[in-house]
Amino acid sequence: MEIFLNRLDAGAMFTTQQFQNQEALYLSDTVPAGGQQMGSVAVSSYGHFYSLYITGSFQVCADLGAGTVDTGMDYLRGRLIDAATQRTLFNDYVPFSLFCSPGPRKSVAAGVFVSGNFVQPLPWEYLWTVNSTIQMDVRNVSNVPVSYSLLFVGVRIKTPETVQM
Repeated sequence: MEIFLNRLDAGAMFTTQQFQNQEALYLSDTVPAGGQQMGSVAVSSYGHFYSLYITGSFQVCADLGAGTVDTGMDYLRGRLIDAATQRTLFNDYVPFSLFCSPGPRKSVAAGVFVSGNFVQPLPWEYLWTVNSTIQMDVRNVSNVPVSYSLLFVGVRIKTPETVQM
C-alpha cells in the first residue's frame, strides 16, 4: 500500500477525473438492398471523445425466394471515417464480422430481430475531436435492407471551454 501512496498524486488524479467521464456513442442504421449508405453519430461540443473499444451487431438476412430468411452470412462491409479530418480509418471496406461482437443478430421473423448484448468489444483507440462526426460508410450486398448497430465505448475529455466551474 505504501508504494502506491508514494507514487500516486491524489490531487492530480482528482483534477484529471473532473475533466473526464466514461461514455458510449451509439450509431445504428439500415442500408438499402444492394446499396451503400453513410451512417453517422456526432461527438458534440461537450468535449473530445477518446474511443477505447468498438462493438456492434448486424443482421444477416436475404430474400431466397420464399421471403426474408436469416442466412447467417455477413452482407455488410464498412469503412470507418473521421469526418473532421476526412481520414479513412479502415483502408478498405471491412466485413462487419471482423470488428463487431457479438456479431450477427438472429432473425426471429421477417421484420422482427433479436439483438444480443454488446459483449467482447474490440480494442479501438482513437481520439475524436470535439464537434466532429464518426461516420461509417456501409455497403450492403444482400437483396434486402439490412440493419446494423455500433457502440463506441470510451472516455469523454472535457475541454476547458466546456467546463463550467
